[in-house]
Amino acid sequence: MLIIVNVSAFGLAAAITPFVGRIAGHHGAANIQSNSVQPPSRLGGLAVTVAFLIPLGTALGLGVPGVELSGLQLSSLCITTLAVVALGLYDDIHNASALEKLGIQVLLGIATWAIGVRIEGVGALREYVPLSDAGSLCATVLWIVAVINAINLIDGLDGLAAGIGLIAVSTLFSFGWVDGHVLLCLATATLAGALTGFLVHNLAPARIFLGDSGSHLLG
Repeated sequence: MLIIVNVSAFGLAAAITPFVGRIAGHHGAANIQSNSVQPPSRLGGLAVTVAFLIPLGTALGLGVPGVELSGLQLSSLCITTLAVVALGLYDDIHNASALEKLGIQVLLGIATWAIGVRIEGVGALREYVPLSDAGSLCATVLWIVAVINAINLIDGLDGLAAGIGLIAVSTLFSFGWVDGHVLLCLATATLAGALTGFLVHNLAPARIFLGDSGSHLLG
């Protein structure tokens, strides 16, 4: 199953990314400065999102034993994922203010915590310190907002953000594999495939970038 979703996501991303790039040109989302002859578009996150959610959703819909979240939690997490991508997409096209983005990112972080996807403690070597509900909420929201914006800041050089993202999700996959987290392995394998397919068009000279939609999804 992991190989199937990975290859499917790769094929989808590689196939639809050029199409998304053409859409970006029609909506004024192609003004990133780079070494490319033509200004590359910045709606690549839309292609990565489609390539990520379709194989993952299909696999979960067919039934994968051992998934840690309930159907309601998975549906809610999908909604928050689409919402954060929509926020980035809006910013790519209409240039939302920093305060608007921050406020919505915080709300989506709170929603993610409420679903049950949260930081519940901090571990260092053999010690584990559990967090209170308030501490867990603050840590989860801070982490989500920080990582989203960190990925966004590095999405300006050919292959950088997607390449670092690929390394990150591959590392998370190894953690999930060792710990036996089925959903984490499935999600990271799918996202790795989508990012690899996107990198076909994002390596120098880049023809398309992740944009805020992609950096928000990846973050």
